[in-house]
Amino acid sequence: MFLWKRVKSLFGFGDPQPVYIEDVEPGQRFVVAHEDNSTSRRKRRKADKKTAKAAEKQAAKVAKKAAKKAAKKAAKN
Repeated sequence: MFLWKRVKSLFGFGDPQPVYIEDVEPGQRFVVAHEDNSTSRRKRRKADKKTAKAAEKQAAKVAKKAAKKAAKKAAKN
């Protein structure tokens, strides 16, 4: 049991730590908000890699199109 709690705390699955604490009077309102940091580092890296691959593919497509256009223009002259 100790080992399981230790593993959970090492990988960020522990109990959340309070960021701000203030006493609330009757009649007062407060808002509870949090950052959406639900994506893991692995998922962010995968998404970045996918975006980079798509950009690289698009750049290759544009370069191929430009080369084809230049070849066609050279053949015409």
